[in-house]
Amino acid sequence: MAERSKVKVMVEHDNSPLTTTYPMILDATNSFDPDIGDQIQFIWKQIAGPPVEIKPNPFAGKVSFEGEAGEYTFELTVSDDYGSEATVTRTVVIVPEPNVPPVIDMKVRQGSELK
Repeated sequence: MAERSKVKVMVEHDNSPLTTTYPMILDATNSFDPDIGDQIQFIWKQIAGPPVEIKPNPFAGKVSFEGEAGEYTFELTVSDDYGSEATVTRTVVIVPEPNVPPVIDMKVRQGSELK
């Protein structure tokens, strides 16, 4: 049975309007097999959202990707040497960096010319 959840990531304002993608890390390195001594393997798959590259590869315990604001869903299957496995699905929601509009401070006064 796959466990599902949604994680919302709020991107901090970085003062660069050129920033369009945001680096994310998916870390499952604390996963373990309760059968002492059994080795585990990881397989990451992106199952929804705009396509991204899973780095360094989909078989690492910790992976990363860069994505634009949006929703990205990943499935992680962890298995042991005996064929037992567990699967979890996570949706990462990247919220675009905040952009508060400028504040206008305009004064009006009597006068004929600027000096």
